[in-house]
Amino acid sequence: MTGTLNMEMLHVDKPLFMRNGQFGEVVLRDAHIGALELDGSKVSRTLNMEKLRVDSSVFMRHGQFSDVVLRNDRLGGPLEFDGATVTGTLNMNMLNVDSSLFMRDGQFGEVVLRNANIGALELARIIHGGVDFLEVSGD
Repeated sequence: MTGTLNMEMLHVDKPLFMRNGQFGEVVLRDAHIGALELDGSKVSRTLNMEKLRVDSSVFMRHGQFSDVVLRNDRLGGPLEFDGATVTGTLNMNMLNVDSSLFMRDGQFGEVVLRNANIGALELARIIHGGVDFLEVSGD
């Protein structure tokens, strides 16, 4: 799919599986889902998940993304970017993760993580494209 997949305000109690897909733009703004799996997927334009609510986990392992917006999200389980590539901005401003955020063995352009509340953060073996790789503030 090369156009826009618009799932704004979607409500699904069960997991949403989007594994190994190819998408142009994906909009999950103001959605509420049980879990999200984007492992191995490619989103060539913006993946907009602003104000997303997820009861459990979000897996984006080994995916390829341009710009990712996770601003003001609430996640009940882990958020995993292991082996992922984000060429643009990964905006996680005001992100709330009850569990852990994993960013291991990935490549990231700019990462914004301001005023976030995360149970645990693991960054390991990361390649980044800029000096302002990670901006962290808050409690």
